[in-house]
Amino acid sequence: MQALRRICTAFWLTALPLAAGPLHAAGQELTPDEMRAAAAAMVQSGRTETALGMTQALLGRDPDDVQALLIRSRALRDSGDTGGARDAARRVLALADGDRALVHAASLAMAQAWSTDGHRTLAQVWLRRAAENAPDEAARAQAERDYRYVRSRNRWSTRLAFSVAPKSNVNNGSVHDSAQLYGLPFQLALPGATQALSGLEIAGGGTLRYRMAETRTRATDFVIAGWHQTYVLSDAAKAKAPGSKGSDFATTTLSLGLDHRFLLENGRSEVSLGARAGRHWLGGSHYGDFVRGTTGLRYRLDPARSMTVGLSAERTGGPRAPHATAIEVTASFSQQVQTGLVQLSIGAMDSSSSIDVADYRQIKLGLDYVHGRPVLGTELRAGIDWRLRDYPVSSFAPGQGREDTEVSGYVDVAFPQVDYYGFNPTVTVRASRQDSSVGLFDIDRLGVQLGFRSAF
Repeated sequence: MQALRRICTAFWLTALPLAAGPLHAAGQELTPDEMRAAAAAMVQSGRTETALGMTQALLGRDPDDVQALLIRSRALRDSGDTGGARDAARRVLALADGDRALVHAASLAMAQAWSTDGHRTLAQVWLRRAAENAPDEAARAQAERDYRYVRSRNRWSTRLAFSVAPKSNVNNGSVHDSAQLYGLPFQLALPGATQALSGLEIAGGGTLRYRMAETRTRATDFVIAGWHQTYVLSDAAKAKAPGSKGSDFATTTLSLGLDHRFLLENGRSEVSLGARAGRHWLGGSHYGDFVRGTTGLRYRLDPARSMTVGLSAERTGGPRAPHATAIEVTASFSQQVQTGLVQLSIGAMDSSSSIDVADYRQIKLGLDYVHGRPVLGTELRAGIDWRLRDYPVSSFAPGQGREDTEVSGYVDVAFPQVDYYGFNPTVTVRASRQDSSVGLFDIDRLGVQLGFRSAF
């Protein structure tokens, strides 16, 4: 970890740099500041045993000498005693008493020791603490660079997400309280639980990756992912559907699989292959299982433009899910523009089921934009999608089928100036409207999502 070899050298060294030679002259006496500077110089030149002896003398004089402890931590790490290095760094943390420079330096020393032991995930945690307590922008930037370096060497990768979102429609209910169904010439009253119920969505989950193999042009990962979201119904929703509770609409998904990526010889094309197997729960009960395979090609046309094509196939089944096979083809084009990044996407899907009312065909268009410059200290991105889904057969409209058209959009705002351990808060507003040939499926959704994302 070359970047971490520079840990706090400037902090350790005083204005009295000494050459190594004169320190061995018989009878020479050094002040504590001179001894610290000399010990730091010994570490930098690889003479760790000499540095350990000097720091031991300094600590014999003053057990709370934090500079000596930091130098000793580095010397112990270089000599292979990573446990002792962590103990010395912990002692500095105990003595820091809110001193950000000391917490920063000790956190870097802890990260270095853990990384040397091969525990790079723990090293990343300590580097986040180092960044949080950096005494200035230069020190923070260095901690961030060290974090990226350690992450690139870490076989384990973890991504976590958590959000809270007030929503107008947690159950995908109809906007109507009555609808014309089953070909009848009059309106039927819809039960409260089938109408739109408002409430609070609480969601969280993550993805854990393990890099099984890697070369300069290839990488293979084992992936475990999980996501859970549940709801708290509003008072209005409870009054509309007194027999319902938020957990009735809770969903959980767990999956595991493999991802493989490789570069083609032209160096501008990346091929991805993926496989997943997983299970869905709805309202706490087993809903269905799925197996999915994906393949994709990303081609970089030039530094400002790229395109991606993809193909996926999924088979679902289970005690409550229809047994279906879905095939999807997607394509996208990205273009760097003067103010940011624009992406156009298109997709088509065909889903065939053992239950004819679950068969459908779908086409989807999308436009996304990422603004490349801060706006009032925030980072902005937005998108809009249009989707047409056709059901040839519908039990709610015999002989007519069903057609749903949905328009959805989002605006995502991140606040990079609000930072805690390298995480920034985000606010995302999402809205969608679905118009259906069957009134039961006219659906409006509006939600404001509060979450966070990593700054580095």
